[in-house]
Amino acid sequence: MTTFKPVESASEKRWELSARLVIYGFGCAPEEITRILGIKPDETWRKGDMRGERPVKPSGDNGWVLASVSSDRVHLEPHIVSVLERIPSASRMHDLPSESKRYLSCEVTTLEGGTGPDVTISTSTLKLLAAMEVDLSIDSYFLGADE
Repeated sequence: MTTFKPVESASEKRWELSARLVIYGFGCAPEEITRILGIKPDETWRKGDMRGERPVKPSGDNGWVLASVSSDRVHLEPHIVSVLERIPSASRMHDLPSESKRYLSCEVTTLEGGTGPDVTISTSTLKLLAAMEVDLSIDSYFLGADE
């Protein structure tokens, strides 16, 4: 496992980093996904639920989410690892319903100008994602003013 060293700018809130394992597209109740994986999710929804702060239309499928518990403000990988480590056994991912889809959704938001955070992902983490058959999605947003 990679060791992450804080940098001087870590004390400043220049970025927001997050990661969430999203499982969706399954026909069973979200509670069945909870039973299979052996961990309580941070969010679930059922087909037809209105989701989000300003929902526009009902959800088209069932869903289950497990979020990062990392407080790292400089490196993305600890957020990814914290999600994956919450799952008691990686092999349980293969017990999910065959129609289910899964991906790790990462968000990197830059709040001010300058360089961005470290988004390097180690080979060992990528191999674990692949073994769990989890796609990786990284979205990047810039909210700050130009310097």
